[in-house]
Amino acid sequence: MPRSVRGSSGHCDRCHRLSVLYFPFSETTPIRLLVHAEKLKIFRGWLGEPQTDGDKAYTKEELDYLSLVGAIANVKRSIDEPKKEKDFERRVKQLISQRRHTSAPVTSRIEKEFLTLIHQLRSTKPKPMSWRKVQEYIKKRHYKTFGVSTMIKAYKAEYGEDAG
Repeated sequence: MPRSVRGSSGHCDRCHRLSVLYFPFSETTPIRLLVHAEKLKIFRGWLGEPQTDGDKAYTKEELDYLSLVGAIANVKRSIDEPKKEKDFERRVKQLISQRRHTSAPVTSRIEKEFLTLIHQLRSTKPKPMSWRKVQEYIKKRHYKTFGVSTMIKAYKAEYGEDAG
C-alpha cells in the first residue's frame, strides 16, 4: 500500500481519511469524475501486486476503499498546490503595488505644508513665479529645500494643472 494513503502515525490515519472523504462532495462533477478515474488507476495498479501489511492481507473491498481515499488525497493535493502558488504570487504583486504607491517623505511634506503656498505663488496675476523662484522663496523664508521636479510632481498630483 502506498505511503500517501497511510498517515505518518496510526492514530492520525483515521482522522485524515475522514476529512479527505468529505472533499468530493463539495466539488463539481468534473472533479468527482477525476477522483473516480484516479481511484480506478490506483486500484488496478494494486490488483497486480500482492497487498500485505505485515501479516494482514487486504481484501478487494479494503483495497477499493484505500484506493478511493488515496485518489481523493491526490486530487485534493493537485488542486490545492497551484492555488497556493497563485495566492503567493498575488500577495507578492499586492505588496509590490502597495510599495509603489507610497509617496516619499519629501513629497508628503510638500503636500502637507507647502502645496497651498506653492499654488498661491504659482497662480499670482499678472505674472506667476517660476518654479525656480518658488524653490528659492521656500528655501529663503522656510529654510526647506526641495527639488523642482519633486514640487512639480506634487503640484500636478494635487491640482492636475499644467505645471509648465
